[in-house]
Amino acid sequence: MADIHDAIRRLDVAHQRLQLTQEVVEEQGAILKAIYDTVPSGVVILDPDGQVTSFNRGAEEITGYRFEEVLGQDYFSAFRMEGEDEARIREGISRREPIVNLDVKIVDRESRHRMIRINMAPLVEKTGRFEGSIQTFTDVTEEKRIEEIVRTNHDRMVSILSSLIELRDPHMKGHCERVALYSDRIARRLGWTDSRRLAELRYASILHDIGMIALPDQIWSKKDGLTWYEVEHIRKHPVESERIVSVIEGFENVRAMIRHHHEFYNGKGYPDELAGDKIPEGARIIGVAEAYDAMSRARANRPPLSRGVVLKELRENRGKQFDPAAIDALLKLIESKDPVFQ
Repeated sequence: MADIHDAIRRLDVAHQRLQLTQEVVEEQGAILKAIYDTVPSGVVILDPDGQVTSFNRGAEEITGYRFEEVLGQDYFSAFRMEGEDEARIREGISRREPIVNLDVKIVDRESRHRMIRINMAPLVEKTGRFEGSIQTFTDVTEEKRIEEIVRTNHDRMVSILSSLIELRDPHMKGHCERVALYSDRIARRLGWTDSRRLAELRYASILHDIGMIALPDQIWSKKDGLTWYEVEHIRKHPVESERIVSVIEGFENVRAMIRHHHEFYNGKGYPDELAGDKIPEGARIIGVAEAYDAMSRARANRPPLSRGVVLKELRENRGKQFDPAAIDALLKLIESKDPVFQ
């Protein structure tokens, strides 16, 4: 009889524990649902076939679609995209691969264009079975609009400043644009892909010599050798260039590339005698691009150097004046018959 009572007591305790566990689970579930419904980001859950199974309030507000409208529908019913954007998302879903900070353009329910930033991850059980995908996204339309305004203003300012240097010396015409083009090619060869970083490199390439406008007229027009004083005056132009562009907001990285584009890889350059990796990579790239253009074009005191002489100078100064990686990238571009360098 005692055994029966003891068994009943244990069952009662187990039942109480089960009830408590269920209450905790329900409470946690309610908390998670509240978070899910109140986060400003959109959250979408897809089944293995790419059909919508969950769509939070944030997703409704951004896309304009109600959950009831997209439940069971193909993902792209709510996220209307075109071209590469749709292909990239489809590939991520089909291959069960994560997607990180991908900016894509969508058309919402009211046919308005929006830019959203997507993060997506596959849902996989412990057994390894694929259960679908979960995606979070934020509306970056306004952020992109402001970025475009800033970029346009930067472009205008850079264009105005770069034209000043060409007005001072006809031999400089096209120099800054060519250096920007060469720098972009070298950077991409070195694996640069970030659009912001490449844009900063372009701005720095175009404005690297803007400080030269402060040089006295007699230096510009001089066709014979320069005096020590005149050489020292010219060596100040990276610092002067940095000072001029310091008025442009958001150009901190650009300023560093401009200031250090005449540093030597072996530490014997100017203005700060930096060496190796202490020199910003963008500045090392610009240094190589500028030297290539300067040697390949006529200057006030000499004709352009032959291709053979230019290549010889680049190779001999690899690891001395020039970053070895940047020189190797340039030489490979030349050897590959890249039309930019022909």
